[in-house]
Amino acid sequence: MSVRLVIYCFFFFYLASFEGHGQTFVSGKIQNPTKPQLLKGVNILLQSKKDSGILAFAVSQEDGSFSLTIDSSLDSIWLVAKSLTIENIELKISNETQVLRLDVKESELEIEEFILEGIKSPISQKKDTLSYDIESFKSQSDKTLIDVLQRLPGIEINSNGTINYKGEAIQKFYIEGLDLLEGRYNLATQNMPVDAVKSVEVLENHQPIKMLEEREFSSKSSINIRLKRKNVILGRGYAEGGFPGIWDAKVAPMIFSNDFQSIVSLGFNNAGRLLSDEIENLGSDSFQSKENLQNQWFRPSGIRRDSGSGDRFIFNKSTLASVNTIKKRSDNFHIKTALDFSSEDFNNSYQVRKSYFLESGRLDFLESGFFKEKRDHFNLNVNMIKNSSVDFFSNQFGIGIFNTKSISDLVFQSQSLDQRIKSPDFLISNIFKKLIDIKSGIVDINSTSFFMVQSPELLTSPPFLGILQDSSMQSGMSFQKVRYLLYDFNNSLTLKGLRFLNLSSSSAVGIKARNSSLESASFLGDELLGFSFQNNLTLQEVAGLTSVSFEKNTESIKAKVIIPVKYIHYKLRDVFENKVLDEVNQVIIEPEAFLNFDFNPSLSFRNFISRKVSIGSLYDLYPGQIFVNYQTVQVKDAPVPLIKSNKLSFSQNFKDPLYSLFLNSSISLGLNSRNTLMKSEVEDSGLVRLRAIARDNIEKSFSWNGDGSKYFPTVRTTMAIGSSYNWIFREFAINESFQFLNYYRWNGFLKAVYRKVGKVNFELKYDYSSIRSIAEESFDNSLFLSSPSISIFVFPDDNQNLKLTFEALAINSISGSSNTSVSFLDFAYNYKVPEKKIEFSVIGANLLGQNRLTSVSNSSFIFIEESRVLRPRQVTFRIEYSF
Repeated sequence: MSVRLVIYCFFFFYLASFEGHGQTFVSGKIQNPTKPQLLKGVNILLQSKKDSGILAFAVSQEDGSFSLTIDSSLDSIWLVAKSLTIENIELKISNETQVLRLDVKESELEIEEFILEGIKSPISQKKDTLSYDIESFKSQSDKTLIDVLQRLPGIEINSNGTINYKGEAIQKFYIEGLDLLEGRYNLATQNMPVDAVKSVEVLENHQPIKMLEEREFSSKSSINIRLKRKNVILGRGYAEGGFPGIWDAKVAPMIFSNDFQSIVSLGFNNAGRLLSDEIENLGSDSFQSKENLQNQWFRPSGIRRDSGSGDRFIFNKSTLASVNTIKKRSDNFHIKTALDFSSEDFNNSYQVRKSYFLESGRLDFLESGFFKEKRDHFNLNVNMIKNSSVDFFSNQFGIGIFNTKSISDLVFQSQSLDQRIKSPDFLISNIFKKLIDIKSGIVDINSTSFFMVQSPELLTSPPFLGILQDSSMQSGMSFQKVRYLLYDFNNSLTLKGLRFLNLSSSSAVGIKARNSSLESASFLGDELLGFSFQNNLTLQEVAGLTSVSFEKNTESIKAKVIIPVKYIHYKLRDVFENKVLDEVNQVIIEPEAFLNFDFNPSLSFRNFISRKVSIGSLYDLYPGQIFVNYQTVQVKDAPVPLIKSNKLSFSQNFKDPLYSLFLNSSISLGLNSRNTLMKSEVEDSGLVRLRAIARDNIEKSFSWNGDGSKYFPTVRTTMAIGSSYNWIFREFAINESFQFLNYYRWNGFLKAVYRKVGKVNFELKYDYSSIRSIAEESFDNSLFLSSPSISIFVFPDDNQNLKLTFEALAINSISGSSNTSVSFLDFAYNYKVPEKKIEFSVIGANLLGQNRLTSVSNSSFIFIEESRVLRPRQVTFRIEYSF
């Protein structure tokens, strides 16, 4: 029995040993140290092959633990861990008993799209991307992209074409994901056929540099245009002519393929449309120094484009040739080129009354005449960009040549004058940026070079008012010329992505060098005037920069603090006398703080506070007099201007794409302090002297902006309402009086666009402005402007449409005599050939035959009433082809 028992026991343990070899015990734990709620409920699968049948299944416990048992002879098996809240894990493991630790990351549940509201919402949202279905907003009368963009709720189009979202200008304008136009997107919005567009996408919190997508938060938004077809050639062209002597022609072909895009715009007209507006850079990151291009040494008299509709009063000859391309050398490497030439030749007759409110009383001056100006502009940009998740490189080279000539034949206070201005400008720039990924973060290298030459000339006959009083020469001419050169080099190196106290941080160092020179001379006839009318100056500027920033990003809160410290050295030298006129050495701290709080997916708050210090250029510093025009002379023999700006802003944004509702509001407070003040001296002859004097002064400001828009899909109607309020308090000096100005401006608008499918549609818009300037000792000026308009669209059938537009402008002012109103009636009839892309149109403008337009401006102690001749009643015929 003992031998048999031993045999049975041996056999039993043998079988047990054999069966045990086929079983595998797999256990472990799900781990995430920051989000313990992810540990429970994770599905754990064991599979023989990837995406094959399940060998074993378990669900993780509260603490993330799990265990599984399988019986398989395979050498290896697949373990899969997945749930709705984590990123899937797929591991190939050996078929043996083991304990695993699985680190998981949070994952959001992606819903492809949601489209709800009554019948159908034309706006959908996926993560940070809003998509507008263009077919839902498009009307039969729409021709180009800009026509439908103006009706999209949440998007606002300014008069110059700038696209705003959440009350701020967009950062980038893409077409099928490529940034072809570098901010000059009027070329696309004003020329792209709307029938070619599928959707318009708003990219919220868009970071254009792929290397920084997960490392540096951006609060800015961008636009992306989706086309109906890929690899397509499209565009439009038209020819128009009519009475009295109107001609207008244009062609704008476009190519969009997987690796190449191009937009060409060629046109000319005398119909009052300035084509150079198409190539204006509206981007927030324009490489050209807008600060320097604002140096307007001489100012022509007459026409102003900042009020009224340009095509109402401009008599022009306009030419534009623009070629823009982008070529993909690889998925992430692009080469962009832009070549432009524009020529604007326009003229008008005008009358201007300027009223100066002085402590001693009111002075009125009347000027009338004929104004003619010609602007030629040539521009070349070449940009090479590599933008991938591991590498970024950009180098943009640009050349700009500007030449402006103006002639004013005028009468000032019963005296005939002839004024001529030439302003040739040349600029060249290069901006370089490179990101390098290193173990501890990212190195950001930036280098900007800028060179500009301005050589304006001013000639008047008889001489400038500013020297007639000091000269016996009452006839002949006076002449002044200026030469301004600027070299600007700015280099910086930033280390991004560092970690400090669980915060993302960066550190930067940089150096900026800027040299500028100013020469000016004035002549009376052939006689060179003395030193009080000459300048020969150089300004050397060197600045060293170091800064540190800290950033904290969570799902709902994005916060960033930047603390830059600058050392600035300024030296102003008079070349004539070979001496230093002024020297500044100063350490400047310019802190900034930004907080973005997403209360929920619909409601967000943005807060911003900053302190900036800016120092004047040679445009703000010269002891010799420079004549701005025949009437005005200025001298800025004062210390180097130092402006300290403090700003605090709060903004609130609400959006609900399901209900097509968008609401925005912002409040800003500002406090600026300066060490210089411009003093105005107005004489009975009409001469105005502007002098910069040393005087500490402050400026306070408050502004509020709010707007809302809603789309009603059942009736295809967009409604928008908005308002803004601005208050400025500052000191000003006129003659020997120092006073304080309170300036108030309130604007409001209401817009309703009805586009229901039917025979009759309409658009309504009403704009209102109220402006008030108060100085307790001198004046209290108020101005009111209102502009209602209505457009009625009639659609007899699918191939015809008629548009009638009535527009009015009413002006009421306390100080002026131009309490006037003017009304316009325009029409356009379009007939589209069935099954063809050809359209015939008859267009009429100013059918009521209005002949003059008056505009009014009210700023500080000057009240200006300007009247100009309007374009006459005109009728034109157009043939248009879209492809």
